[in-house]
Amino acid sequence: MWNLLRRKSDDVRFVGICGMGGIGKTTLAEVVSNRIRNQFQAHSFIGFVREESTGYHGLVSLQKQLLSQILKEEKLNIQDVHGGMNMIKNILFSRKVLIVLDNVDKEQQLEALAGNHDWFGPGNRINVTTFKKPYPKENYVDLCKEIVKYANGLPLALKVLDKFLLIVCVGSSFSMHDLLHGMGKEIVQRESPEEPS
Repeated sequence: MWNLLRRKSDDVRFVGICGMGGIGKTTLAEVVSNRIRNQFQAHSFIGFVREESTGYHGLVSLQKQLLSQILKEEKLNIQDVHGGMNMIKNILFSRKVLIVLDNVDKEQQLEALAGNHDWFGPGNRINVTTFKKPYPKENYVDLCKEIVKYANGLPLALKVLDKFLLIVCVGSSFSMHDLLHGMGKEIVQRESPEEPS
């Protein structure tokens, strides 16, 4: 995940962390954000997007929060969601920013806060945590095969990995979080010492 978010290249990157509640998606996003935010002109961490987006002014309030953190200004005049989208696009395109949107569960939330690639200038990073699985089943089958391979087919290793499964999504490609690679190999070595690692 570090390699996906670090600003070594000037492309715009949306990185998703998907998985069930309680497995550490938010914690991972916070740790990564804290480690790399000094590489950007500005950063914003918007927590509880799902909860905060409900109600009449929910998305507008989140748009104001995002821009307030980026611009370091408290008083922003955003009348409606579309006005906020235009303001975000116009402001963020000219800045190098890191944005974390935590607990996104609806496409409208993502559209209102991060739109699409053309909102952002070169080198920007947008990290989204969600419990939804936005990927097609075909890619999921390949990922499942990769997980079984790491677990060497051992039921115990699969059971342990399942509890810690964290999937990193970039565009249309998906991979396991790097921490799982080592964990899977360690379990396999412990359970099957005669197997080569």
